[in-house]
Amino acid sequence: MTRKAENGRSGARRALAVVGIVVKVVLCAAAAILLVYNVYVMIARLAGNGMPKVFGTAFASVTTGSMSPEINAGDFIVVCGQDDYEEGDVITFFDERSGVYVTHRIAEKRADGSGFVTKGDANSSPDPYIVASDDIVGEVVAVARGLGSFVTFVQSPVGTVTAVAVIALIWAASVSIPKIVRAVKAKKTSADEEQGGKSEEQGSESETDSEKKG
Repeated sequence: MTRKAENGRSGARRALAVVGIVVKVVLCAAAAILLVYNVYVMIARLAGNGMPKVFGTAFASVTTGSMSPEINAGDFIVVCGQDDYEEGDVITFFDERSGVYVTHRIAEKRADGSGFVTKGDANSSPDPYIVASDDIVGEVVAVARGLGSFVTFVQSPVGTVTAVAVIALIWAASVSIPKIVRAVKAKKTSADEEQGGKSEEQGSESETDSEKKG
């Protein structure tokens, strides 16, 4: 085997090892984030906080299309608290009447400071109540299309088990695949060396026959 070929194989092995390390780090980070977030959400909900915040930022999955087409059912939103809110802002707030969180646009800021009139972009009329400032979680600052459905699934018991199983399978694959590749390469190298040895023996036999004939 030439030095160039040896260097190439050595480089491939190093690259494969680096990829394996990166995969394991990413998987560990994903598992840790999933675990911490699910536990945090569970504790926050048990404490009576339906939409927990992390450093003043809340996250939620949208379940209705009242803000379509800007925000659709199944989207994932990032909500940040603000010092003040103006007409046109899309906010998430707690509706005490229905006991759920709602994400609608501010249609009017009441001049007397009593609160805000809100309306869903897809709705024909404003909401039949005034939203007080204390009920506002924050303004929607980012929307991830379709991610909400995935997050909702992962937060469920079945989704959590599925996610852990997938992470475990990928981890096992990242460990076993390099071993399989090394075993295949070792077998191939052994076969090549064996074939080379046979060729040398045949060459020696041919030289001996030629000497005898001479």
